Amino acid sequence: MKKKLLTRLLCMVMAAGLLSGCGSKAADSGQGEKTPSENQGEEASEPADEEPYEVVMAYFAMGNYADAEAVSQEMSKITKEKINVTVKLMPMDVVSFVEQMTLMLSGDEKLDTLLISQNFNMSSQIAQGQLVDITELVETWCPDAVEVIGAENLEGCKVNGVLYGLPPTKEYGVEYGAVMRKDLVEKYNIDLDSIKTWEDLGDVFAVIKENEPEVYPLVSFDSATSIGEMILGSDYDLLQDKMGVVKLGDQNKTVVNLFETPEYEETLKLVREWYQSGYVYQDITTTQETGSSLMAAGKAFAWLANMKPGYAEQESKNSGVELVQVNLSEPIACTQDVAALQMGIARNCQNVEKTLAFLNLLYTDADLMNLLTNGIEGQHYVLNDQGKASLPEGVTDSGYVFNHWEIGNNFITHLWDNDVDDLWTITEEFNKSTKKSPAFGLSFDLNDVSTEVAAVNSTMSQYRMVLENGTVEPEEVLAEFRDKLKAAGIDAIIACKQQQMDARK
Repeated sequence: MKKKLLTRLLCMVMAAGLLSGCGSKAADSGQGEKTPSENQGEEASEPADEEPYEVVMAYFAMGNYADAEAVSQEMSKITKEKINVTVKLMPMDVVSFVEQMTLMLSGDEKLDTLLISQNFNMSSQIAQGQLVDITELVETWCPDAVEVIGAENLEGCKVNGVLYGLPPTKEYGVEYGAVMRKDLVEKYNIDLDSIKTWEDLGDVFAVIKENEPEVYPLVSFDSATSIGEMILGSDYDLLQDKMGVVKLGDQNKTVVNLFETPEYEETLKLVREWYQSGYVYQDITTTQETGSSLMAAGKAFAWLANMKPGYAEQESKNSGVELVQVNLSEPIACTQDVAALQMGIARNCQNVEKTLAFLNLLYTDADLMNLLTNGIEGQHYVLNDQGKASLPEGVTDSGYVFNHWEIGNNFITHLWDNDVDDLWTITEEFNKSTKKSPAFGLSFDLNDVSTEVAAVNSTMSQYRMVLENGTVEPEEVLAEFRDKLKAAGIDAIIACKQQQMDARK
């Protein structure tokens, strides 16, 4: 999954809703959602002449999706034959998606399944009874999806013990490290195997600084991602919001204030040293440029990232510059790595069983998934002799772009010509190798401290980026940041998280 791209998107919509409440009231599955029996009654058999049920599927998309209707029609040919369902894809840009889902779920407009996230609006949707509790339904209607996703990963998607959605198959973890320009690595004979720690990167940056004056040795992936965050993520589960974190490997599962840890101080000192040495892009806290765009312009050498198998190849495609990656952590799996995106069932749905049966097909039917993720073969993509997809000759914009990491079983879809060979097999092995966070499977409910969450978020937005990108002196600013976090109520948030952590020990 394009993890940092997803993070940037989720940051764009965080204002639409924060994770909600200490306690269980937000996940009360009896608050207004429709059950299968309420929607259609018991269905022993289906008359041969019954009209097919139309499943309307809403999700956010990036790029051109003008041909979504044509893809819907092709998908419907498969689903009608197999489960007597037709499909209507409803893609929209990310900001419009959040706004439209709020309106549609509040009314009676036709909507069956939608992309849901524990990072935006899901808590509100649950509290208002706008999502169907599918905990007891998936074994019957989505048995293949359950098997493909895995029981442990499904547990990680539950909110207070209730399952509201199915996550896509993708990388279920990250490795922290750096991506670098391959040409400069080779030009200066940089030994990637010798880079074992974050501190080791300083010597590499010094080489670039001395020999490539027009190139910034280190930039950030985007304006929402700090350098320090990437370093700290290799030591802590940041619990999505950084307002109370857990150290990886801590068997006591103690929630602590990240900003008061020794690791936070050490990270700030390191990044400050890099900034003062001229290694860090000097406008890092004010620019709207992304690491990819700076790389494409020939102005950047490296950025830090939370990565996955094939990340360097993915970002090489995005930037148009060949990159290599250096991993500086073991594979780590946190709840958000699995549960960040899911497909849920809307309360508006008039046939929950049919909709779940459709979602189940997205984990087993390769033809259906390739239509959804790649479009129509011959029109939106072609296959080469190795079975990899690429744009048809002479085409630069196919009219159908899908974020394949959002929905369904990616492991049964075609790889693209720039993907690593055996990427899906490598990713499955990667998932098996991940080290689980002590908080894996727990989605925190912060409704009872929502006032404190808002205040702490405001404080973090004022201080975090300048500190974690090295543009201010930590000795002068960190104490003030800590005091303001205390005043904003960070201790109450930490106590709330600890209470929930203790409840599942």
